[in-house]
Amino acid sequence: MNGSVTIAPHVLTSLIGHAAQEVPGIARMGIVPAKHVGDRLRGSQAQNGVLVRVEGNVHADVYVVAQHDVNLLDLGSDVQAAVTNALVELVGLPVAEVNVVIQDVEAARG
Repeated sequence: MNGSVTIAPHVLTSLIGHAAQEVPGIARMGIVPAKHVGDRLRGSQAQNGVLVRVEGNVHADVYVVAQHDVNLLDLGSDVQAAVTNALVELVGLPVAEVNVVIQDVEAARG
């Protein structure tokens, strides 16, 4: 078949953000530091706590805020797995890396 399929970068950031937010223990998405956006190569897309670039493979940085009662190492691993699975299953792109930055822990209420 002739033609092409193009997936806009903001679609990838949206998919990655949704996958991360579905992981139990995530309170909310964090904020991509402005200095990190400038440090990355041209063609990167930052939105809603996600910085993504595609250089043959997907490289994603995911910034999150955790709930107060979760194991942070397990949470980071779960986010990596969820994001990788979403990209492979829904988009069909190979994933080079998923870096998870836990920027804060939400305070316990009560």
